[in-house]
Amino acid sequence: MQLRLSNLILLLGFLTTSVAQATISDLNVVGASEFDDESTTPIIYGGLAGSTGVSTSDFSFCEDTSVENTTNGCNNCGASRIPCNESRIFDNRYITITFKSTVDGYALVKAVDENVQIPNVNSISNLSAGSVHTYTMRWGDVCSSLDDSISSCEIGSDELISKNISVGVSTDNDTSFDDSATVAIRVYSPVSTDTLSDDCSSADERGVCSFVVNDGDEKVFLSDINVATAFPTVISDITIEKVRIMASTTSFDDTGPDLIATDIDVVNTEEIGDDVVDGLDNDTIYAFSFASIDEAGNVAYFLSDSLFDSACSGVGVTTTTNISGLSDAAVAGCPYLGQPGSVVGLLKDDLNCFVATAAYGTHMHEHLNILRKFRNKFLLTTKWGKKFVRYYYSWGAKFSFWVRDSVFFKYASLAVIWPAIGFAHISLTYGIGFALALIGLGVFLIALVANYLRDKSDGEAV
Repeated sequence: MQLRLSNLILLLGFLTTSVAQATISDLNVVGASEFDDESTTPIIYGGLAGSTGVSTSDFSFCEDTSVENTTNGCNNCGASRIPCNESRIFDNRYITITFKSTVDGYALVKAVDENVQIPNVNSISNLSAGSVHTYTMRWGDVCSSLDDSISSCEIGSDELISKNISVGVSTDNDTSFDDSATVAIRVYSPVSTDTLSDDCSSADERGVCSFVVNDGDEKVFLSDINVATAFPTVISDITIEKVRIMASTTSFDDTGPDLIATDIDVVNTEEIGDDVVDGLDNDTIYAFSFASIDEAGNVAYFLSDSLFDSACSGVGVTTTTNISGLSDAAVAGCPYLGQPGSVVGLLKDDLNCFVATAAYGTHMHEHLNILRKFRNKFLLTTKWGKKFVRYYYSWGAKFSFWVRDSVFFKYASLAVIWPAIGFAHISLTYGIGFALALIGLGVFLIALVANYLRDKSDGEAV
């Protein structure tokens, strides 16, 4: 028994030593379009949207892509609404991976499927455990090593390279690892199709389809946000992570990707994370456009000229119309135009839903988002709705302090708020007409029951 116990202790010690003896850590990447180091398997992204042309009226400056020795990418996002990438890769762009290992040896990077070493442009040395290893490659060599059927990263539209590499250390400076970690490589070239329909009916329309702009105070709210059926998926292994909202004070034609109003995160498979574009000037007319940004940093799927014209030409507004002198009716009649103004009564920091916030104890409660969406979609789009919002903001802040400091007022407020939330939810889901019809039916039934009880009481009295 004693021998068996000692053998068990030795075995556990051996296993513990074996597990701990080799570990890759502090992995970092320079020279990629994007790098995701939070995934279980780190992911290096290479985006290929747009041209690598040197500075023109449409492109920001891109370094000479025929010259090696730079990890800088090509920023080709300019004034035109065409696919682009603020850190585009190209064959001669360098990508550098740094990491640490718990064993001595030489840095090594290999393509997993092809089982070939990816050439390193610099010499490597035998480093001791804990030292920082540096491995630099040409993107062109990375792509051709991952897939031996191609010789360049410049793949076709809507094509994807999705492979794995092994990053680690070889103690004998050969092609076998003594310590390694897996890293994913994803190189994607998006389609150039813009959003041509407000419901993204084409398979190539993969981002936001349309929205409606509603005015606020130094901000606008986006409502009726439609997205493609597969949103946020673009293609297998690539998803949309942000929606870029662009704004111009001259015309829709000037809403290029360089005029960034805000980048909104995608929070789930159905919607974008926020509906507010702030930092705007009151009493100024803005034209808004959108694009989607995928995980590889590709900016694509822009709101098309034809869709804008279709939505706004009825009020005499086209893509090239100078919007600065438009009438209120024209601004209101185009879903992609907005004119912030303090008359709406919304506070700069959107400290809204005072009473409801005080009752719930936080402005982030999910039910309050229903009230905000109802306000943005129905109240702020009508004359009487704006008057109600303005009146509410004139007394809501003061009353919210009473609610916050009183248990009675808090529960009384919740009793009032719950039906309002229900009405708002039904209105947003099925339409305000349906919600009003339900209220009418409820009032009718209550009146019917009350009349029945009154007649019954009168009969008993007789």
